[in-house]
Amino acid sequence: SHTHPSSAIHYDTSPAFLLRSEHPTGEEYAIYLEAIVEQAQLNIRLDTNVTSITPLENNNENDKPYPGPFQVELSNNMSLSGKTETLSSRYVVWAAGEFQYPNEKKPIEKDSSNNDDDSAMFPGAELCLHNSRIASYAELPGDDFVVIGGYESGVDAAYNLAKAGKKSKVLASTPCWSIKTGDPSTELAPYTASRLRDVLSNEFSPKPQLLSPIRVIAVDKEIDGNGGYHVAAKWKALDEDQISDVYGINMKKPGETDSILVVTTPQPPILCNGFEGSVAAQASHLFDFPDA
Repeated sequence: SHTHPSSAIHYDTSPAFLLRSEHPTGEEYAIYLEAIVEQAQLNIRLDTNVTSITPLENNNENDKPYPGPFQVELSNNMSLSGKTETLSSRYVVWAAGEFQYPNEKKPIEKDSSNNDDDSAMFPGAELCLHNSRIASYAELPGDDFVVIGGYESGVDAAYNLAKAGKKSKVLASTPCWSIKTGDPSTELAPYTASRLRDVLSNEFSPKPQLLSPIRVIAVDKEIDGNGGYHVAAKWKALDEDQISDVYGINMKKPGETDSILVVTTPQPPILCNGFEGSVAAQASHLFDFPDA
C-alpha cells in the first residue's frame, strides 16, 4: 500500500521529503515513524496488547462528568509467563485504526421480525468479499468482477483489477469521480482520480465500467448453472448541480430513477463500503455519544 504525500504527524516534518518519495510505501512510512520516535524520544511499547480499559469512579467534587481516570490492563506478547501490567491515566487516546475492522455487518435474516436493525445490510452481503480481505488483486481467481461502492476503496479496487488485466463494473451510490463540491472530503483524492484516469485512457484495456448513482439492494448466488452471483441495484436520481467534468472521467449514462438493474458476475462481488472502525467494534462503552 501507499501513503498520502501529506501524511505527516508533525508540523515540521515531511515523509515525502525525508524519503524522497511522493507516495511512500508502508515500509518506507514506517522508517519515517521510527525517525519521529527517536527524535521525540517517545515511550513506545511493542508486542503489547491492551486487554481491557475500565473507567474508574468519578470523584469530581462538583459532580460534573469529566474524562477518566481509566484503568488499563496490558499483556506482553513476548512473555512466556503471561506477565500483565496495570496502568492508570486521566486520559486515554484511542488510536487503534479502522482497517482491521471492515464494515461486514450482518444481513437481514429472511425470517427476522427486526428488519429495522441498524446493523443490518442488504440481503446477501455475506456472499461478498470485502476489499480489505484481498491480499493481491492479481492473484484473485477470475477475470470479471462487480465492485460495490465507490470513493477511495471502490476506485482503488477498480484500478488494481484493471492493472491486473481483469474486467470490472463499479456500482456506486455517488458518482464520486464526477463530483466537484469544493469540499475535499466529498471528492476523490487527486492521486486516486489520476489513477482512475490512467485505466480509463484510450490506450488502456480492460477499462472499468462506472455505474452511478445506483444503490445495491441485494446479492444472491445461483443454485444451478455456473454458480455465479446476481447483484440487484436501484438507480437513484442524479444531482446535475454537483456533476463536473473536472476530472475528465466519463461514466455510463444512468438508468431511469427507481428502475432495477441486475448484473451477473462469476466471482463474489467485491464490497468496498468502508470500515466499522475500532471504536464501534471494541470501545463504544468508553465513549459518551450525542443522541442521534
